Amino acid sequence: MIAKNRPLMSKLTRWSFVKSLSIPIYTNVSGLVLRALGAVYIVAFSSLLFQYKGLFGQKGILPAQLTITQAHNVLGAWAPLKLPSIFLINASDTSLGIGLALGAISGLAMVFNRLPKLTTFITWFMYLSIHTIGQDFLSFQWDTLLLEMGLICWIMTWVPTQKHRHVGIFLLKILLFRLMFSSGLVKILSGDLTWRNLTALDYHFYTQPLPNLISWYAHQIPSQLLRIACFVMFIIELIIPFFIWGPRRFRLIAFWAMSGLQIILILTGNFAFFNWLTLVLTLCLIDDIMLPKWTLRFTQYTQKVSLPSINQNKVSSWWCRIGIFLAVMVASQQFAPNAIISKSTRPVRNILLPFRVANPYGLFAMMTTHRPELIIEGSDDGTNWYAYSLPWKPQNPKTPPKRVAPYHPRLDWQLWFAGLGTYRNNPWTVNLMIQLLRNSKDVTALFSFNPFPLSPPKYVRIMKSNYEFTTFEERERSNFWWKILSREIYLPALTLKQ
Repeated sequence: MIAKNRPLMSKLTRWSFVKSLSIPIYTNVSGLVLRALGAVYIVAFSSLLFQYKGLFGQKGILPAQLTITQAHNVLGAWAPLKLPSIFLINASDTSLGIGLALGAISGLAMVFNRLPKLTTFITWFMYLSIHTIGQDFLSFQWDTLLLEMGLICWIMTWVPTQKHRHVGIFLLKILLFRLMFSSGLVKILSGDLTWRNLTALDYHFYTQPLPNLISWYAHQIPSQLLRIACFVMFIIELIIPFFIWGPRRFRLIAFWAMSGLQIILILTGNFAFFNWLTLVLTLCLIDDIMLPKWTLRFTQYTQKVSLPSINQNKVSSWWCRIGIFLAVMVASQQFAPNAIISKSTRPVRNILLPFRVANPYGLFAMMTTHRPELIIEGSDDGTNWYAYSLPWKPQNPKTPPKRVAPYHPRLDWQLWFAGLGTYRNNPWTVNLMIQLLRNSKDVTALFSFNPFPLSPPKYVRIMKSNYEFTTFEERERSNFWWKILSREIYLPALTLKQ
């Protein structure tokens, strides 16, 4: 029986492994991953450089110095372990700016393969430092994904041998599997009916935090086609991740499916650098033999490293063991929270949690079916109100939605989350009002239009309106991209004395 089917099995084997039956080599791929990760770091740090003063600077919405002072008072000598950040020493605006600039420069050095061991550590630690004190404004999943991926890539720079390089790629594959599979799993386990009946995309394009112009056109696609697209998305998130562990052909299918999904998300939304970072992560699915020849000049990282000594090999082995242990620990926490292994590793995970080594993932577990849009207004007399404008929020119905990603306007984003709850659930919105009443230049710089440029208003408030995309017919008739369905008070009028 085996002999009769040998030709068929031989063809299937060769089909699965594509070009070669040899063991995959990741020398050039790992170099490409490191360089691409450096580019994402540049975007992440540069975005914050234009916003940090208004967000968590000394006169910002959530000053980092207050958090650090509280940490020192409560945690004492344990503060560096619970809040790992270089800014525990000094969180002045100057220090924060220097730290962000250093991170961006280090990312640039990663792109050009300069001092990779040093620069990958600086980028990771600087982003961890800013993430630790950034509070609500650095609470997004792509921030923790960048940190976790950055740590793995830093470990990879210390394991130059080909044998150990496989372990680094293996850790990236585990991270990619967790990210994709969890994103599909949370949608199913949440019990949200829009995901279960495949109607979620009927709402997604206009309810996402920051739609763009293509989002408007995507919303006009017939519902039946959107249901098919939703079903395909579930296949990519729940089935295709298992292809990660298959031979070359299956990994290639996973690469194109996952990359294709990320490209569609890039085109139809503004999800900061998240989708770009995921694209970098999908590179771990291909090996050197699958890379186009033109990419070789960008992948020379490991070829410049001298052969490791015996001591270096020992260090590499320990890094690999630590990495595998952490990967198993994270997987047990995320996919089997009640398992024995999960309970046994939880203390270790709690120690490592502040360093963002192990993070849960899963976006849009519950699909929002309406879009509450917060409008901030100021007044001098309590009767005539004038609106502040944010550069990327859909405020004026006649203004088409804009493209901003991979730049991440964090106040615009955070206001979307605040609109889903109340100001009591989002106390930072009151801090925002206080800074507007003081006419803080750092905070007003986050807005595209300040109706009180010379002196602060006497009153401020936040109104909430429900927005929805117009149809083709409504757009042609009214020239509006948005329609406003309702309007109510979100945060009542405040004065500085209050």
